[in-house]
Amino acid sequence: MKVSVDAHFHGSQDELELYALDRLTEPEFTRLEEHLIVCATCRNGYEETEDYVAGMREALMAETGAGEDSGWNLSVWLRRPAVSMTLGFVVLVAAMALLSRGPAKVLPIAALQIPAPGGGTPVAPLARELDVSIRDAPRDGGPFRVEVLTVAGQTVWSGLAEAGPQGVEVKVQQPMTAGDYFLRLYSVSGEKLKDYVFRVGG
Repeated sequence: MKVSVDAHFHGSQDELELYALDRLTEPEFTRLEEHLIVCATCRNGYEETEDYVAGMREALMAETGAGEDSGWNLSVWLRRPAVSMTLGFVVLVAAMALLSRGPAKVLPIAALQIPAPGGGTPVAPLARELDVSIRDAPRDGGPFRVEVLTVAGQTVWSGLAEAGPQGVEVKVQQPMTAGDYFLRLYSVSGEKLKDYVFRVGG
């Protein structure tokens, strides 16, 4: 569509900059382009604006290193105040979050007697290791194989144990989450002798 040239129209500095950056809408672009053909004043203003825009692009390329390497230059970005302040703030928040947790808690070793002295389900606190004493187990015929399973039947630990004067003593060297568990006792030949239920974490 032909746009008539308006002799009284002169592009503003903002319009000339947008024209140089190719950011005008199609009608605005066409109108200013046709005006530049007939108006020496605006043409001179456009040439100055274009030189300014080109100079700014060169300065930006030199600052970011785009002229030497088209890749992203981390050191240039880190020197920018806004970027370095933001990164510093993120590091500070992360450090405060870690410090607010306090020192890592080391779980103790706990003793568990099966069956429970007062009856009911034996209970052990959360621990990194359980020293289990099975009081009603055979006093001979060892070694015994011991398995600890979740109530869903998944084995979480297995090992060997010997019989002693108080029954079968076994160290379950596996921290466990709170919940109910089975302890299964087998003879050395693999025969299942007994199942026990215990709870971790109350």
